[in-house]
Amino acid sequence: MTEMMKFEETAEIGDLIKAFDFKPMPDRGDSYIVGKVTDKGMTNSMYMAYTVDVIHRVIGGECVETLCEPTSLVPFEVSFSEYDERVSKI
Repeated sequence: MTEMMKFEETAEIGDLIKAFDFKPMPDRGDSYIVGKVTDKGMTNSMYMAYTVDVIHRVIGGECVETLCEPTSLVPFEVSFSEYDERVSKI
């Protein structure tokens, strides 16, 4: 039996999620995406993730255009800088 990855059960296809790039800190603006989950599971890059149609992207606290990257992959778990609030269903 395989162990469940940290955020594997957080959302299902059709759910909206918020996924941070970096852990929020008081001295810098947040960086994250909000989007709709269109797929979940093994990616072509061979890691487990949500495939997300991006609704909006925030970098350094500023909302930015998403036209150049309308889809994003959100890993179920990362080995560096993982924390409890990195991915949430909204």
